[in-house]
Amino acid sequence: MFPDFVGMLPSSATGPSECLMIMALDFRSQLFEGMALLPSYTSYLLSCGHGADVRYHKRVLKMLQWRCPPRPVVFGRRHRT
Repeated sequence: MFPDFVGMLPSSATGPSECLMIMALDFRSQLFEGMALLPSYTSYLLSCGHGADVRYHKRVLKMLQWRCPPRPVVFGRRHRT
């Protein structure tokens, strides 16, 4: 549908990515708003606290790294390049 999208946000299996897909697993993502006009979902999303989102995201990332070599996951900090 969007042929230029691939070049807009570079992605790889080992690189950083947006959290929209992981958050969609917990039904707290703006991903669904991009698919359809959903006023009741928008209201739900705005009423949710973000603490549960961050905890869920952290849990999924830890699970994905479970059997991988140790690499610490850093949350809430920006890295300088």
